[in-house]
Amino acid sequence: MIATYAVTVLIFWTALQVLSFPLIVYLDGDLPEYPAHPSYRMMQYIIDLSESNAQERIGSFHQKFLSLSQENPNIAYTPDYYTIGRTGEYLPKHPLLATWIAVPFYQVMGDAGIRLLIAGLLAGLIIFPLFLIHSRAGDLFVFNSLAVLVSIMLGTKLVQTFATQYSYDVLGTVMLLLGCYLMCKHPLFAGILIGLSLSCRITNVFWFVPLFLIFKPMQHWKSGFQPYWIGLCIGGLPVLAMNGWFYGHPVTAGYQNAPVYLNGQITDTMESISFSYRTLLEQFSDRLFKSPQSLWSFYPAMLLAIPLLSYELLRRGCGGQRKLDVPLLLLLSSSILFIALFISFSYWQLSGGTRFVMFPAVLLITTGVLVLIRLLQRLQLSQKRTK
Repeated sequence: MIATYAVTVLIFWTALQVLSFPLIVYLDGDLPEYPAHPSYRMMQYIIDLSESNAQERIGSFHQKFLSLSQENPNIAYTPDYYTIGRTGEYLPKHPLLATWIAVPFYQVMGDAGIRLLIAGLLAGLIIFPLFLIHSRAGDLFVFNSLAVLVSIMLGTKLVQTFATQYSYDVLGTVMLLLGCYLMCKHPLFAGILIGLSLSCRITNVFWFVPLFLIFKPMQHWKSGFQPYWIGLCIGGLPVLAMNGWFYGHPVTAGYQNAPVYLNGQITDTMESISFSYRTLLEQFSDRLFKSPQSLWSFYPAMLLAIPLLSYELLRRGCGGQRKLDVPLLLLLSSSILFIALFISFSYWQLSGGTRFVMFPAVLLITTGVLVLIRLLQRLQLSQKRTK
């Protein structure tokens, strides 16, 4: 009962906070100087779609870029608002599904609709981790829940960063978290949600296998395998087909089709996103601790959780129990691998790289809180026995 009240209060508090903040999400129209954050550019396209003038408006942007590149030869201009589709039409540079989801909210309620959508996604980002711990927390569910809430809200910058931004990374993370929760009893629906998360970021394919192995009990792997993969096909294949239809390739999205203007003409499209082993080695310490976009500055709770989970894994595998915790091993190893992959991303600093690892960060923090509370319980019990 107390947990229900706490969660309800948190949802209303989050909604009030979001509704009280200014929603600055419009382009100023002066090319190429318009707000740099993806949410601003994405929101402008949502408005254009709502008013049914996207093609006309972006066509004028296209002409302006052509003129600018003629007036300033040898300077390459790359618009960060739109991209060119397979047949030459203008499309959002940012994920199609996330853009389309927001359109009816804006059409019906204007800015208030976008605020409502932001509040709902942010509440899901904070609340859904509590669903994951419900079956594991036992009698301490209320205490565990509050500890997870505090860790996410104070141990990360998620709330303060995304309280006024409509972010497809938050949407994708919420889809994955809800998929994890449904995995145990409803693997089909879990697969659909996890498959749909490809629409927010194609690299979410990385999680297809690990999430099944982590959140589906081992004794039910065989029975859950088929419905889960059917769900992945139901959710994921339409996304790949949509990418192929609009952009010409199933794993290509708007970023790879954004035009580059040079000397009054479109010369090429943007360079493909790349991951570099050399970048990982050279930028590791900066992206972990030093830079403004470092993991320590954005997810301190996550970096504290990793050594704690590593200790718990070693304690179980090498201690008196001699029983390896396979789900914990998979969660920790896959999360670290995914984070390392994105730390090596060449556009980490320019793209706000911390948002790319939002999902593993929330998973590690949630699991770390559970492990810490169990360790403290054991310590307290052992002290009582010594007395």
